[in-house]
Amino acid sequence: MTPTITPMNQRRNQKHELKTLSCSSIPTDSGYNATYSFFNHVKLPCVLFSGSAIGVKRHHGIVPIGSKKNSKDKDIDIACWSNDWSKDHILLEKTLDEVFDSKWFVSLQGYYASIGSSKNDGKKQQYFIDIWLHGPSDLTKRGTIDDPTRCLGFDRTTFESFSMYRILPELAYYMIKRPSKTKSKKHEWINLGDDYPSCFLFYKWFGKQYLNKHFRSAEIKQGQSPIWPEGMFFSESKISQHTGLFGTKLVPIPADIDGYIKQRYGPIFIECGQAITSNAAPCDSTTWSSSGMVRVEKNKETLVIASKKNGAEKEVILHSIYKCDDEYSCHACGVDKSVNEGHRNN
Repeated sequence: MTPTITPMNQRRNQKHELKTLSCSSIPTDSGYNATYSFFNHVKLPCVLFSGSAIGVKRHHGIVPIGSKKNSKDKDIDIACWSNDWSKDHILLEKTLDEVFDSKWFVSLQGYYASIGSSKNDGKKQQYFIDIWLHGPSDLTKRGTIDDPTRCLGFDRTTFESFSMYRILPELAYYMIKRPSKTKSKKHEWINLGDDYPSCFLFYKWFGKQYLNKHFRSAEIKQGQSPIWPEGMFFSESKISQHTGLFGTKLVPIPADIDGYIKQRYGPIFIECGQAITSNAAPCDSTTWSSSGMVRVEKNKETLVIASKKNGAEKEVILHSIYKCDDEYSCHACGVDKSVNEGHRNN
């Protein structure tokens, strides 16, 4: 059965509830719970992307990094879409206030929220959620959600309307002039010229770190955000049915997540331990072995780990999920889904 499609113009008036797969073996913590809460409250189209999209495909959760058992990727990346952020940023900020209790900052890409550790986290584990504001790639027209998209951030008027105390402190260091005895006697913005929307400024300043042999973006070289093809991130007809397992819940992902990962990261699945970034652990480390890797066979996705017994290494299955008629389930296709599955509050 194909899931019911929720038209984008109706999402603003609806509250969503992510579906839980009770067969998932992944323990949730503050990072997962904050992500779930955001998606349950947000009234704009948003999806996991960047390294978080890889986590869905490769680990059914947050990407493990480093050599410590509980060490995970600290950033959870979310892309949200609007064709008018000068108005819709207010709607998104209401969600941020609800979910993060007003403890969020403004960045060049969009928003940044720090999530404190909980008793279920590793002792030193803390998460950060980065929300990247996307819109139609053609800045000369309003566009629709089915058009090619790119990160836009804010226009100049909107960005400079924020209190300086709302600006991410690390960013404020670069963007705000401090008082001096000989010149200005107050804090003020540096002269940014015409480097807007603000996400363009981010890529102008920091974009080179994203370029490699797999990702050669002409837009980044020009000091602009990269353009993603139509239908890759968001789609009017498909936004409600593209989800992936992230911990214990099915979370929205790019409509063409495989195409996105291939374009952005290259053949990252050829070797299971190929680094996403320089801090990703190699495949033969205890991190990968204890965190598990997803194996895909037709409509079945299985999370496995490596285990040694009597000196011999073997694979242990942690859980399996199935995709039948564009909908994930704990049961093989054709089996009654009403048993041991459903919605669950964390």
